[in-house]
Amino acid sequence: MGFLAAASGDVSRAERIFNGLARLRPGRAYPSVGLAVAWMNAGRAADAVVLLEKAQTSDPEERATLDAWRGFALQLAGRISESRRVLDTLAAKDGDAGVLARGLLGLAQEGK
Repeated sequence: MGFLAAASGDVSRAERIFNGLARLRPGRAYPSVGLAVAWMNAGRAADAVVLLEKAQTSDPEERATLDAWRGFALQLAGRISESRRVLDTLAAKDGDAGVLARGLLGLAQEGK
C-alpha cells in the first residue's frame, strides 16, 4: 500500500503509512526508504537525503540499504560526487544494497 501511494505521488498517504510502519518496525530500513521514495517522486530529493541520513538502525544490512537509497537520493538532488562516494563504498557488498549501488553506478552485476 505504502509503495503504491509513493509511486502515485500521494505523499500524504505514504507519510501516514510509512510513519505507522516505522512505529511497528523500529530499526528497519523500509519505512524510511518508502517515505524517501515518496519524497523523491514528489521532487523532494534533498529531504529524502536528510531522512535517510538520520534513519536509525543497528543492523549493518539495514544501514547499507538506507545508504544505497541515500546514494540514489543524492543523485536526484544533484549531489553527484557525494552519491558516487556512497555508492562506490556499497558496490563491493553482497545483498540488495550492493546490487542497487552497482546498478546506479552502471556496473556489471556479479554472475552476469
